[in-house]
Amino acid sequence: MSASPKAPLRRLLRARRRALTGHRRAHAERRIVLAIARLLQQRASPHIAAYLPFDGEVDLRPLIARHPKRFWLPIIQRNGSLRFRSARGLRSGHRHGARNRFGIVEPRASAMSTAHGMDIILLPLVGFDRQGHRLGMGAGFYDKTLSKLRRPRPVLIGIAFACQQVNQLPHDPWDIPLDAIITEHGLRRFPLSPGTRHELLAHEM
Repeated sequence: MSASPKAPLRRLLRARRRALTGHRRAHAERRIVLAIARLLQQRASPHIAAYLPFDGEVDLRPLIARHPKRFWLPIIQRNGSLRFRSARGLRSGHRHGARNRFGIVEPRASAMSTAHGMDIILLPLVGFDRQGHRLGMGAGFYDKTLSKLRRPRPVLIGIAFACQQVNQLPHDPWDIPLDAIITEHGLRRFPLSPGTRHELLAHEM
């Protein structure tokens, strides 16, 4: 499917996400961070890919700052895919890292890993639906990265506000759906894809 049906929906949901401000946003982000923290307490998952916020995305920086050894942050490669550096790189001599083409800080002077080296990938997104399909910003960085994952692959958990949900998203047959979504309402699991490290999303979560 071409990107055209997604464009107006992407504009709508980005505006909806940015419109969440002040106390409502702060309250929602605290609940999301708490839900992620509970997940980390219940499961041994030492390598977690996260992100730094852009364009109104959920801000995970308070959680990353508390657990820098567990979190890895994306680095955009020249071929448009992502690799990940340890968040400890933001606390090294280059404390503020380097800004990429979008102005997002990327860690420097820290270990590098691939997406396959992660146990969990926390994905920012523009929208999601009831089937676990996600709508990204349109650059395709995560799509290109996820398409190369081998089995068993990391658990894919979308991070979003509840207002970003729609009934159904346009999607392509090759799109990789989420295994779960975390909003201010908590964690919701979707049917796990074959080859997922499913023990990280056991029923007691």
